[in-house]
Amino acid sequence: MDSLINDPDVQEIFKRFHERNFEIFIVGGAVRDFLLKETIEDIDFTTNAKPEEIKELFSETIDIGKRFGTIKVKLNNRFFEITTYRSEDQYTDSRHPDKLKFTNNLEQDLSRRDFTINGLCLDENNKIIDKFNGLEDLDNKVIRTIGNPEERFNEDQLRKWRALRFAIEKDFKIENKTLLAISQNPDTSNISIERIREEFNRILLSKNVSRANLLFNQTQLFNQLLKRIGINNKFLLSDNYVNLIFQYLPNLEKDLEIIYSALVDPMSYQEAELFLNKLKLSKQFIKTILNNKLALSFLEEILNKKSTLNKYNLKKLISISGRKKILSLLNLAKVKYQKKNEIFKEKQIENSLTLVKKILDNNEPIFRKDLAINGNDLLESGFKGSQIKIVLNYLMDMVLNYPEFNNKEKLKELIDNVEFNFSFSN
Repeated sequence: MDSLINDPDVQEIFKRFHERNFEIFIVGGAVRDFLLKETIEDIDFTTNAKPEEIKELFSETIDIGKRFGTIKVKLNNRFFEITTYRSEDQYTDSRHPDKLKFTNNLEQDLSRRDFTINGLCLDENNKIIDKFNGLEDLDNKVIRTIGNPEERFNEDQLRKWRALRFAIEKDFKIENKTLLAISQNPDTSNISIERIREEFNRILLSKNVSRANLLFNQTQLFNQLLKRIGINNKFLLSDNYVNLIFQYLPNLEKDLEIIYSALVDPMSYQEAELFLNKLKLSKQFIKTILNNKLALSFLEEILNKKSTLNKYNLKKLISISGRKKILSLLNLAKVKYQKKNEIFKEKQIENSLTLVKKILDNNEPIFRKDLAINGNDLLESGFKGSQIKIVLNYLMDMVLNYPEFNNKEKLKELIDNVEFNFSFSN
C-alpha cells in the first residue's frame, strides 16, 4: 500500500466526517510507523467532532474512553480509535489529567502528546501535518518530548519507560534534555506494575535489546523498578547486574520464558520468586521460570564439581525444566559461560546439547508418567500409600540410567528383586 489513505476503510472514515464538515486526521503511531516503513499495528484518528457526534456516524461503537474523548468504532470487522481534540489540566496522579476540555484546535490537542515523532498527523490528501518538528526528529532518529520534558514526564511517568522502549525498538537516540529529565527523576511509582511490565517486555523482545544496557544504566529505571518490588541485594541494584544480563540477552532467542530465566539466574530463589510475583506474571509462567532457575542451579552444581554431564544427569535436568525448553535453557547456559570465559563449562554444554537432542529424538523416559508401570499397577501388586511413591521413584531412577528397562515385565522383575525399606511408610 503506497499510502495509509489508500486503505478503503480509512477513506470511508474520512468521507463520513467530511460530509458532516468535521476535521479528521490520522495521528500518532500509524503515521510514524508508515514513514519508517514499519508494520502498522493500529490506525488512530483525531477530530474536532465530539464523542456523541462520532457515535452518530457509525452503527457500532464502544465507549472505551468517552470521558477522555475516545470512541472505538467498528467498520468492516476492523476497529479504529477516534479521539476528540482536547486540552488537559494538571496530572495529580502522574498518569491521568485531573480535568480536560474538548477543543477545536488541532495544535492544542497535539501539544499534550508525548514525543514529537508521535505528534505527526496525516490528512485525506496524504499531507503530513507537523507542528513540532517530528519529521526532523524522525529523520535524525531522535526521541524528544513535545515541549518541556519535565512537564511531560510529570504528567505521565509511564512516558519515561516509553522513551526507552521507542529508542530501543526504533534504534533511536534520546535527546539530551529528555534523557536528563528521566535520569534526574527516574521515579515511576505512580504507574501500575502491569503497564511498566508491558513496556519492559517489549524492550526485552526488541532486536536492539543490547541498547538497553546503557540506557538502563543512564536512567536507573530498571534499578528503581527492582527497589519498588522490594529487591535489596546490592549487586542486583548495581550497574554490574544490568551489564551482566544484557551481555546474554542479545544472544538468546526472543522467548520471554528464556529471557526471564536469564534475568532471575543471578537472583536467589526467594528474590526470583518475589520479582516474578510482583511483576504480576501468570502463575504458569512463574512456575516455568522458577523450574528453569532450579535446572540452571542443578547444572551449575554439576559443572562446579567438574562432573560429567552424562545422560543420567541430563535427564534429571530435563525432568526439572521439561522437554519443551531444555535446548533453549542449555543455550542460555552456553551463552552465560561463554561471556564469562569459562571454557570447560562452555564445552560441557556444547557436548550436552548434542546428547540432549538424541535423548529427545529417542523419546527416552524421563518423567514418572513415562514409566510402563503406574500407581494403579502397584496397588494391584499390594503396595499402598507412600510405598507407591518410593517404588516409583526407584523405578524412575533405574530407567533414567537404563531406558531399555522400561517395559512392564522388566519393571516387575526389578521390584521383585529389591527389598524396600518401608518402616517409615503407611
